[in-house]
Amino acid sequence: MSRDIDGVLVHPPPAWHLAGLDFILTAQVDGDTGRIGISTQIRDTKGPLARLDASTARFPYADVFHATGHLVSSLRTTPFDAHLVIPERRLGSLPQILKQQFVTGKFQADVKAVGTLMVPIVNMTATIHHANFSGTGLSTPLDVDVTARYDGARGNASIHARSADHEVLEVEAQGDAAVAQFLDAGGETGSGPPSWKASARAHLSAFPMGSIAAFDDRLVAGQVSGDVSLIDLHDNAHADVALVIDAYKSASIQLKADGHALDGTVRIDQTDGFAETKAHGVASWGAAIVPTLDRTQPLDFALSAQNFRIAALLPFVDGTLDELDGRLDADTRVELDPVQNKARLSGTLALSRGTIEAAAGGGEFHDIAASVKLAPDGTVTLEKLTAKGLTGQLEATGTARLDGTALRSAQAVVVIPSGSPIPLSTSGTEVGNVDGRVEISELTSEDGKAMDVKVEVPHMRVALPEGSSTDPQTLGPMAKVRIGSHRGDPRTFVLLPLDPVKKIDATATAASTRLTLEAYLGDVQVVRGTQLKIDLGGHVSVGTAADPSQVTGQIRLKRGGVLDVQGRKFTVEDGTVTLVGSDPSNPEVVVKASWTAPDGTVVYATFNGPLKTGKVTLSAEPTLPQQEIVELLLFGTTGGRQAQTPTGTSADSALGTAGGEAAQPLNHALGQLGLGAVSANIDTTQGNPRPEVEVQIAKDISLQIAVVLGQPPPGVNPDHTLLTVDWRFLSRWSLASTVGDAGTTIFDLLWQRRY
Repeated sequence: MSRDIDGVLVHPPPAWHLAGLDFILTAQVDGDTGRIGISTQIRDTKGPLARLDASTARFPYADVFHATGHLVSSLRTTPFDAHLVIPERRLGSLPQILKQQFVTGKFQADVKAVGTLMVPIVNMTATIHHANFSGTGLSTPLDVDVTARYDGARGNASIHARSADHEVLEVEAQGDAAVAQFLDAGGETGSGPPSWKASARAHLSAFPMGSIAAFDDRLVAGQVSGDVSLIDLHDNAHADVALVIDAYKSASIQLKADGHALDGTVRIDQTDGFAETKAHGVASWGAAIVPTLDRTQPLDFALSAQNFRIAALLPFVDGTLDELDGRLDADTRVELDPVQNKARLSGTLALSRGTIEAAAGGGEFHDIAASVKLAPDGTVTLEKLTAKGLTGQLEATGTARLDGTALRSAQAVVVIPSGSPIPLSTSGTEVGNVDGRVEISELTSEDGKAMDVKVEVPHMRVALPEGSSTDPQTLGPMAKVRIGSHRGDPRTFVLLPLDPVKKIDATATAASTRLTLEAYLGDVQVVRGTQLKIDLGGHVSVGTAADPSQVTGQIRLKRGGVLDVQGRKFTVEDGTVTLVGSDPSNPEVVVKASWTAPDGTVVYATFNGPLKTGKVTLSAEPTLPQQEIVELLLFGTTGGRQAQTPTGTSADSALGTAGGEAAQPLNHALGQLGLGAVSANIDTTQGNPRPEVEVQIAKDISLQIAVVLGQPPPGVNPDHTLLTVDWRFLSRWSLASTVGDAGTTIFDLLWQRRY
């Protein structure tokens, strides 16, 4: 399928292609003797890739043209001779269709095959020089030699890997499998499934673990030594694994399957601690490919640890945790009964000096101490957990009840003392400091298909960070950007795939557990310095039964909250945040807040509508026009600065605006110091900028100090410093007295009235 974009024909990427490869084919056919010879060469721009020479002395032409019913049986007994040569070539330089991401190095191979299809004789040799696996970049690359031989009934193969002059891996494998049985299986002879068996042994000597992709992805380094054996697979199979790892002081892995039982032991010894886990189960093997557990017999697991440093487990939880450490003491046993689908637990777990930080955020916690008890009836008790953040600490207790391996119910209580709030962050953004109490309970239905989680917050205080916090956003698709190649023709464009999005199995999703989350907020307070203080309460419900998930509920804003807007402290009268539908980021909001002006006028600001598109309306009591309400908010009086300077120039207006903006940080700083009754201003009504600081020394009395910058212009008082005392003895009357350093004395009696 193709589409036209901006006049260029765009094609989807092909599943595979042979562009850049040259094939040379030479064939010789002798109709008299039946001889056929074929020679094929494959090259690309960097040189030869492979050469295949194949021939047969007696090809059954007569059966092809006259007796096609015998052609298949004739081909099985027709002798052939084939030789495939792959010259040495860097794997990274192979054509696109042959490239892979697992091994790098120089590869070459030689394969010879003679005989017939029923009894072929195959010999193969292959080498990889300077091999690295999965881009590990080993300090000493490996040289790998592979040899194999098959005579039609029995085969053997060997692999030898060397690092410098030291052999790190030796593998020997044998197998009995007659190819004739596979060709005749289900055929005219009516023979049953082919019989075969295989055995293999491997010896490792300081083999680098980083060369194994599963370990390299988790940054696991070290060397492993030991033996692995698999004997008589598909007959009477049994296996044995005994490995020692030097990534720690001492680590060992022992696994054994003898056809009757499965036993495994993993032990890690550290300088001052150890951990050991054992597993035992009854299993049969025989001719099966893998062992089969006996469903009538229990499985036993045991874990013992003493002062074990759990940082050793961090590579195996990479992507979930950024940091993990601590000391573990454990003596536990788990017995799984597959008949009754029950789990019997017993023992204790204790963690001390723990450190953890989740990749998803939440901040770092250290000095973690926890004690867990496991009871045979399936009860898991968290007796006490304590942890400290960068500042602050928390405590938690909880219990859980297991029915077999399934969680049936759980309860937990998390307490953060008010004197020790902890900082939280998410996605690299600081959320703030939190203290309070959270109670969590969970209940799973008997059929295991529904899970109800209830979160109660009796009280909590969230202190937001000062200043504006960042708000990371996911980058969307880039408009008019296409990733692909013209493939040599500017008139066409082939799209190249990037990381594909995994398809979600709708059936599996529908069959998954239904989750219902109920959150109840009792007394939640959100503060930010002196700028914000909001008290919240309410209920939120999240349900996953529908697609998409539904979020409903309502959060109430309690009366008395404070919001600072440009130095004006608004008091919350009432408010609600209602969550509806699947987009909790755009709730319905109704909030009303008030501010009382110096003259006693009350200004109301009301927000109504969806959070992203709602509108703010202003009103006042007594009633005022919108323009006067705005002036009152900006200047504290309906006269405004323009009324004081009717003949001022545009430069004066600009200077006054800039001065007001410059005073805002000072007002905020004074507020942070607890001096909320102190305000700063820059007055430009007298021609020269005049910084002013006003202190509210009583409910109705304020003291103001002003300093004139520069030389006072002619016609005005020559004072450089002015002191004013203002007494508002009635709501409309005030008495002000001003004294200057050059002898100025002013006495004003003011009465204000709106017309």
